[in-house]
Amino acid sequence: IVSVTNTVSKELLIDTMLAVTNPEASYIAQRALANMANKDVIVALLDGYLGAQQEAQKELFADTVRHMRKPEIVPALRYIVEGEKDDSFDMIGLAACDTLGVIGTREATDCLMASYKNLSNENTLAAVYAAIIKISNPDSLDILLGSARDVDIAPKVRLASITALRNYDYGLVGEPLQEIQSSAQDAAIREAARNSLEKAFK
Repeated sequence: IVSVTNTVSKELLIDTMLAVTNPEASYIAQRALANMANKDVIVALLDGYLGAQQEAQKELFADTVRHMRKPEIVPALRYIVEGEKDDSFDMIGLAACDTLGVIGTREATDCLMASYKNLSNENTLAAVYAAIIKISNPDSLDILLGSARDVDIAPKVRLASITALRNYDYGLVGEPLQEIQSSAQDAAIREAARNSLEKAFK
């Protein structure tokens, strides 16, 4: 069942996931939905989340989104994140942010960077920060380097970008991090660069 890819089955899988009488089947259905990971599935999960009456059900929907890994779902995840202006999206919005960071493609990284300009919910902004820190995709390195060097960008986005550079090889990030550490006026920026240098070197 985990390998199911036919999205016609999504309603059945959601019903199975929500079945409290069979935890094992619920878990398997949840993982199958995460593996299907396309726009239709995400819309169904979002609708289910918004209609859920119990906190435990909301957690199941959000956790399913958190386990998705396919780059093609980034536009749908972006829709969820931007909907975070509505507090009812809270838990699933946080999950979408987390997944964007793990996927970490250029599109996902651009989405997270743009989100900081458009969102005001403090929980979501914190989730965006945490998601940027997780990025390790080689395709996004130049975006992170650009943000790390940008003195005019939102300070927390710059801090997150500098921190994310610890996920890359020292040979790729050592020089720019040293430059930031020696030239930044902000003590927090210098400290973040120093920490990332140490972790990248290891």
